[in-house]
Amino acid sequence: GTGGSLTVTGGVDARSGTINTDLVGGTTLAKTTGGTVTVNAGGLVSGDILVEAGLLDYDSTTGITSNVSISGGEMDLATSLGSGGAISVTGGLLSYNGGTELTSISFTSGSIGGSGDVNLGGVTLGSSQTLAPGNSIGSQTISGISELDGATYELEFGLGLAQNNDKLTIEGDVALTALTIDLYTMLDTDTRGNMDGFDQSQNYVWEDVLTITGTVTGTVDNITLDTTNVTDSYSGTFSIADSGGGAYDLEYNIPEPATMSLLALGGIAMLK
Repeated sequence: GTGGSLTVTGGVDARSGTINTDLVGGTTLAKTTGGTVTVNAGGLVSGDILVEAGLLDYDSTTGITSNVSISGGEMDLATSLGSGGAISVTGGLLSYNGGTELTSISFTSGSIGGSGDVNLGGVTLGSSQTLAPGNSIGSQTISGISELDGATYELEFGLGLAQNNDKLTIEGDVALTALTIDLYTMLDTDTRGNMDGFDQSQNYVWEDVLTITGTVTGTVDNITLDTTNVTDSYSGTFSIADSGGGAYDLEYNIPEPATMSLLALGGIAMLK
C-alpha cells in the first residue's frame, strides 16, 4: 500500500518490488539477492540498510538517518543523508544523485558514480577503488581525494551525443601518482558499443574528461589507458593529453604520415 508505516521484527530481506510505506522502529532493509527494489518518494527506512546484491533504488524524499553498508550490487541514492546517517562502501556501486554534497561516507573498495557531489574527506584512492561519474555518460564532482595511487576511472565516450564523454572533476590538490582510465565506447548515451559515425582515419579530441581544480603533483605520464572495452575497430592511438589548468582531454590520433595530411586539411573533431 501507499502511506502508513510498518515495523518488522528482525528486518526485511527484499528481493524485488516497491516500498511505498515507512519501515519504522529500526527495521533493517537488506538487499542480498538479484532483482530491483525501489523505495518510492513516500517511503522511508528508519533502520540500517544493507546492499549485497541486485539494485536498491532509493528515491525517498526523506534523508537517511541510519547506517548504509554497500558491499555488492548497486544502490542508486537520490536523497541526501539526514542527521546521524552514514554510508560505507566496501564493494559494489554507490550511484549518488542527491542534490546536496554527500559527506559522511567511508570508501575503501568498490565504485562511486552518479551526478551528485561527493566529499571523501581526504583519502588516497588505490587499486580497489573506482570512480564512474554519471549514470551512463555524465558528470560528477568529487572532493576530498589527496592522492590517486592506483585508482581506476571508468570513462564512457561517444559521438554525436548531447554530452559526448564523462566529465570527472576532482576538487582540491591531488597527488597524481597512478591512475588507470578504462575506456568504454558508447553507441548512445545509455548503451555501450560501437560509436555512431566513428571514422578511424580521423583525429578526435574528447575534452575535459578529467579536471583537477587544485595543484597537481605528478604528470600525465602517470595515467594509463586500458582500451580493452573499445569495441570499434581502430588503427590509431588513444591517449590522455594535459590541456593545461588541471584539465585533461582524451585524444585519438591516426598514425604518421596520415596524421600530418589530415592535420593540414583540418581533420580534427573537437568533442565535448
